[in-house]
Amino acid sequence: MSTQEPSTSYRPQTGCVDLETSIDTYCTYLSKFQFDKARDFCEEQRLTQAAHVSSKQWQCLVANLSQLALNESHYFSLVFFSSKFSFRKDNQVREAYVNVKNELEYCYEECDKSTETNENNDEFKEFLRQLICLCTIRSKLVEFYVFLVTDNWHQTIEESEKHLNMIKNSMEKVLGDDIKLPQLKSIEIELKILTGCFKIQSDLLNINFIDSLIQLKQLAQDLNTWFSHVPFKTSTSKPNFLFFNFAKSSKNTPKLLLLHWFSKFYNTLLAKLCLYGHELFVSHLNSNDVKSLLNAQPSFIQSIVSYSRRVNSAMICLLLDRMDNKEPFYGFGYQNALTKYGKDNIGPLTGRHGMYPALCRFPNDQKLFDTLHPSIISLIQDTAENSDERIRFYYDLRANTTYFTVLVEKNVHLSVVLNRKVSEKDQTIQLMFTDLLHGLRLISLIHDLRQSHKN
Repeated sequence: MSTQEPSTSYRPQTGCVDLETSIDTYCTYLSKFQFDKARDFCEEQRLTQAAHVSSKQWQCLVANLSQLALNESHYFSLVFFSSKFSFRKDNQVREAYVNVKNELEYCYEECDKSTETNENNDEFKEFLRQLICLCTIRSKLVEFYVFLVTDNWHQTIEESEKHLNMIKNSMEKVLGDDIKLPQLKSIEIELKILTGCFKIQSDLLNINFIDSLIQLKQLAQDLNTWFSHVPFKTSTSKPNFLFFNFAKSSKNTPKLLLLHWFSKFYNTLLAKLCLYGHELFVSHLNSNDVKSLLNAQPSFIQSIVSYSRRVNSAMICLLLDRMDNKEPFYGFGYQNALTKYGKDNIGPLTGRHGMYPALCRFPNDQKLFDTLHPSIISLIQDTAENSDERIRFYYDLRANTTYFTVLVEKNVHLSVVLNRKVSEKDQTIQLMFTDLLHGLRLISLIHDLRQSHKN
């Protein structure tokens, strides 16, 4: 189907219209997120009749296409997180998609009863089949986004891939590779982006930095493809990011809050990769690229540096617990070094440096780190059996030093050391941990998904 911009002067005359042309025009409006124009077009089509399609079926289709355009507008505006609904207070976006699906299924059944067999009727039925699938998948995606905002962030991260695979399998079971609607192709991209985001999160947990970097670049390309038809004004400023540009909405742009959330998801993953892979990137990237990474927003590195100054910490570091990993450790991103120098010239890190290596540390003072490292490890090990997310506290009276540590996720621990006595409930310290943990665990990102429609 054509995806060229429909003429704004197009005004269908009363009488028969070409089914394919009408479908293409409607789909093009939706592809460009011009939902109001799509609804206006549907209103114009009420005065027409498609060739070889019964009047009753045509009017049923046009009415439901208008409702579908409204549903799409609400979907991308994240209205399903609002307690109020624009035209029926007791309704929800998901139910609205289900209602359209039921109406279209009835229309399809009526077509099946028809004794007339011609190319136009088959085309009409195929269009209905694709629309029914669209409504089904959209309703499942609404359920998925609502699932994301559950309070259990562990469950959200661990089960997201399973939920997405179920949606993809449902779509493939109905259509296979026979996808004609641009909106269904857009859903394919959306599912690919969602799957990629959570795959990157999983790889970051497993400290697969190179794989994460490659996937982030692919994710940027997919986002660019998805965002390519967003109707931004030419005067809109476009902030620069490492891999792609995303324009902020103007006053005349529809509230595509879902797309903005995906932009935040991408930038959060990029910021997390920059933090976890800090030592690797500093070693292998040029100064301009490192500066770009540091200046990107959000920036966990900048947050840590800022909090370090506020609390006057002696050391803030992220340690990786490798106690259960029997593989020799040559450092993060060691493969390139092994290829260059060979195993005979590079030995693995042993002892505590191999068991609890630092992903990053501020300040980058090796001597100070070596002094504090044993005490930090001791606090981590003392609380290992309780492997929860509570902040652990220890005050060394002899050294007048306070230690805090917490399990961020999986085997990554965030530790803060201060050369003075600090209360376990110090508000600034608690704020720092809450801010960083909510960001790294994606809790803030998921909270933004639920709250963005209120802004």
